[in-house]
Amino acid sequence: MTIIDQLRDAIRSAESVYFVAKRSGVAHPILLRFLSGERDIRLETAAKLCTFFGLELTHKPAKAKRK
Repeated sequence: MTIIDQLRDAIRSAESVYFVAKRSGVAHPILLRFLSGERDIRLETAAKLCTFFGLELTHKPAKAKRK
């Protein structure tokens, strides 16, 4: 499961999208468009949401290409 999937699930299971917006500092319209799949979110926004939900945002190194 990707962090995007985890964030969408967390937002949907929260009290309300408005609650998440107010408490996380992410604009309500951005969350609505993200949930509907209309747009992706920026790394900064994902970081705010991860902090709010207690998720860890880490970098996963790409696998080396074989020659």
